[in-house]
Amino acid sequence: SFLSTLLSRVMFGCAQAGLVPISAKVINDWFSVRRRGLCSAIVGASMSAGGVAAMGLTAQLIEFLHWRTIFALYSTVGIVWAIVFYVVFRTHPENHPWVQDQPTERARDEAAHARSDSNNSLTEKTRVEDQATQLSTGEIVWHMISSLTFWGINVQSFFRAAGYGLFVTWFPAFLEYRFALSPREAGHMSMCPLIGVIAGSLTGGALVDGVLNFTGSKRFSRSGIACIALGTCGVLTWSTSLTDSAIAFVTLISLGSAFSGIASPPAWAATMDVAGRYTSVVVGAMNMSGTVGAFMTPIVVAHMIGDIKSTG
Repeated sequence: SFLSTLLSRVMFGCAQAGLVPISAKVINDWFSVRRRGLCSAIVGASMSAGGVAAMGLTAQLIEFLHWRTIFALYSTVGIVWAIVFYVVFRTHPENHPWVQDQPTERARDEAAHARSDSNNSLTEKTRVEDQATQLSTGEIVWHMISSLTFWGINVQSFFRAAGYGLFVTWFPAFLEYRFALSPREAGHMSMCPLIGVIAGSLTGGALVDGVLNFTGSKRFSRSGIACIALGTCGVLTWSTSLTDSAIAFVTLISLGSAFSGIASPPAWAATMDVAGRYTSVVVGAMNMSGTVGAFMTPIVVAHMIGDIKSTG
């Protein structure tokens, strides 16, 4: 029934809600500030890679298997991975047997700083951030709600995820409806924007770290790259309204999604810069804002377009 499906999705959302904030905290604990862009990009690209795999695989399986069987198969993957992750992962690098005898990246950064006469290096700034005074829950909440940076982070997350929400909800049905494609054709073409997000995320990660190492400017590395990427994304997405070709439409919107992907690592890196030891809390809020945008998108699109009849 609809109710039981809805309840299962709500429970699923509650169970996986920690993924993004904990992933950001792991990056913050395991890697130096110089690698935050690429590490964030790999996490984001991996999530989109799962979306691409699911789109393509489901388009093939839906013609041969019942949807319940497909759900069960996908769920099994998650259960197996959870067991593997529990066995292998450790909270801090110094606790992991595979790296215990090797200096961590943060330790190497501090050693390099000790050999340097520069007191304004990124390493020194990172070390000061890590030694920040412990705050109470009330103080954390006050710092968050009184920060323009915090609100900026959440607003961009809302709109970026709203756009992404289109690709994982209405997009295949929209392609069927608008361009008279078969469910299989629509499923395969729906993979393209998600592939764009993957390519863009990895590109953005490399850019964020490269620009930071070259210029030493976090503002340009984070805000500069994000503004350029999202502006370009908006122009490319708007240009899809000028075409009547399915291939041209998907090409333009996939290029737009690639630039949206470029803007993801700057958002993660900037949030870790701002939050320091409270990365999981602030990234959790950013992810929540994105989730609100993502679940509003299919509702808004449905009201704008009307009834879309999909056989897939």
